[in-house]
Amino acid sequence: MASENKIQFTEKEIQNYIWEQGKLSQLIIGDTPKIDVELTAEIEPDKIFQKIVFERLDETLSYTKRMDLIGVEVPLHKTNVSTIRADFLGVHPERVGISIIELKKSQQTERQAFTELLAYSNHLVSLFPTMSKEDVLFILISPMKERIVREAFLHALLFDNKRVIAFVPTFEDETQIDSLKLRLWIPEEDDINNFKSHYFSKNNFEVFKLTWSDIPYSQNPQKDPSDKEKLFMNSISSFVAQTMEEKNIHGFCFTSQCWPEDEMALPNSLIIVGMNPYEIAFKNLFVNDVCNEELSDEKLSDEELSSLSYSSTLARLDDIITGLKLDKDNPDVPDYLEWLYYHWGENLVKIGFDSLNLLFKNTNGGDFSCGWNSFSWDEYISLDEHNSSFKYNVFPTGALKSLNSYLLSLDYDFIEKNNLEKHPIHDDIFHYLIESYYSHYVFNVFLERMLGFDKVVE
Repeated sequence: MASENKIQFTEKEIQNYIWEQGKLSQLIIGDTPKIDVELTAEIEPDKIFQKIVFERLDETLSYTKRMDLIGVEVPLHKTNVSTIRADFLGVHPERVGISIIELKKSQQTERQAFTELLAYSNHLVSLFPTMSKEDVLFILISPMKERIVREAFLHALLFDNKRVIAFVPTFEDETQIDSLKLRLWIPEEDDINNFKSHYFSKNNFEVFKLTWSDIPYSQNPQKDPSDKEKLFMNSISSFVAQTMEEKNIHGFCFTSQCWPEDEMALPNSLIIVGMNPYEIAFKNLFVNDVCNEELSDEKLSDEELSSLSYSSTLARLDDIITGLKLDKDNPDVPDYLEWLYYHWGENLVKIGFDSLNLLFKNTNGGDFSCGWNSFSWDEYISLDEHNSSFKYNVFPTGALKSLNSYLLSLDYDFIEKNNLEKHPIHDDIFHYLIESYYSHYVFNVFLERMLGFDKVVE
């Protein structure tokens, strides 16, 4: 049986042996599990995440097995004086992408792995400008013992949508280098569950709303929006969603108009919703067992963790970033985490104002003026104008875009196989998935099913 005890060989010896093989295929052991998700009214989000993770790993594993090793100890720069080197580079003979392979034999050194992988990927982008995420594949060979490494792996896979895979070096005979095997690392269910419980929570979302008076093509404010109005308003949201994607903001956006009979002075709205990373980092502390002991009398349940929200009395920046030189006992030292937490919403503010100021430029000139406000999600949905308005297409971004699309695909596959009347939630649905993708009702069902938002379906 392969051993994962302390490895007797040096990293250099392991590296040389792997390089001599020319490929990883004969060293790899293990396959990705198959997960079947039963579409019930009370769907388990953890199973969805597991299925997504395993399917992506399976695709990457297939690539890795046929990949040729083309370089060893490849320096970051064109000269040989670089301190950062890729342990290996690899290329698949028939598929797109350059693989960066990082080898770390010990738990003590594996923390540096993702930093070095990222540094080398940036170097590749400088050599091949406009490379996409599909053009770089990250392969980590390490013990995968550190929680921070496992979480970074899941973040890269689910949030950054990167092609990433990990293998644990093992030896059938600890005295023989040629007994080396690379066992496919599969995230534990607890890792995925912890990832989900603090990343996807309703109070992680911040809302920024802009309002303005007139839009082009609005011929009669007392009638329902025309097709031109709908196209104009949806075009605004589409542009904003693309900007959010560029800035790696996970959330969604849409435009709306108040009912004509309400006679609002600023009836048109752009709503931008994003996930605050500092709120997520705060929750992340409570996933770590050490922090559970330090910051809480007893371990929090998933429900308690989901409802937990940032408090400056429970965490500071040096609780998250270890090694900072901050004097906790000095009252003059600012609470930097509090600054970061409360100022993050300015990202949404800037996207909103910059987008509308650009999109409303016209040949006559003039300044664009609008009203604005910020809300929590619960505050926003309690507004009268949210519940009594035309809502145009919703545009999810980042991880919400991927998850929503994936769950919709499962829904449509289920309906194709079993007929609509057997679906546990939808008793009616659009004929084409693209129509459901932009639907507020269907998206709200997604938020309820996956993220624990307020119930849509009773």
